[in-house]
This record gives sequence, C-alpha cells and structure tokens, in this order.
Amino acid sequence: MKTIRPFITATSIILAVMFIASYSLYEARNIIAGPIIEIFSPINGSTSNTSLIEIKGAARNISSIRLNNREITTDSSGIFSEKTLLSPGYNIITLTVADKFGRSKEEKLELVLSEHEPLVLTESLEELN
Repeated sequence: MKTIRPFITATSIILAVMFIASYSLYEARNIIAGPIIEIFSPINGSTSNTSLIEIKGAARNISSIRLNNREITTDSSGIFSEKTLLSPGYNIITLTVADKFGRSKEEKLELVLSEHEPLVLTESLEELN
C-alpha cells in the first residue's frame, strides 16, 4: 500500500498539470492564431458594371479593421459590410486587420469596373448564320 500511494499521487498531479496545460492552450487558441479576415463578396478578380459596390465579410480576433486605410466597423459577431466606389478600369481594394498585440493581416481585392454594359447574346449562333 505504501508503494502505491506515491504512484497515485504523482499520477494525479501529472494528470492535473496536463489538464490545466491543455485547457490553457485551448482557451488561448484565438490569441495564438492572430487576426483572421474572410471576404464573402465580391469575388476577387470579378468585373462590375456599377461603380458602387458593397464589400461583405467577417473578421475575428481583431482590434481594428481598415478598408483602403479607412477605419470601418464590425457587428458583435465580426461581420462587416461596407460600400465603396470603384474607379473606371482596374481597382485594388485593401482590407487590413490588426489585433491588440500589433499583428496584422492584409487581403487585397482586385476588381474591374467595366464602362460598357456586358454583352448578352439573345440569339443562338445558328440563327446568326
């Protein structure tokens, strides 16, 4: 009995320390991961025929978010929606997020504003011949 008691005590202490370390790492996962940004729309590389577009997405683990170096806001769940104007031709829109530890992440959207209406074929190729 005397040789089992120290073994049980040591095993209990080791298990308790492992549990506390595992739980601490689980709770710190957002701090370790750093800022995260995801853009829902528009799709990178897409073409628009209207100059006013709405950029939608989500950001997590952030203290600030910027759209083309202009501060924007998110709701309580990290969702953002911001309207911006495109210039004719090729546009690069930059979204930058930062956390309270100074780490940052940047996503770039490359969009094209077409000055012309998109061409839509209303007749089949057979009818054109």
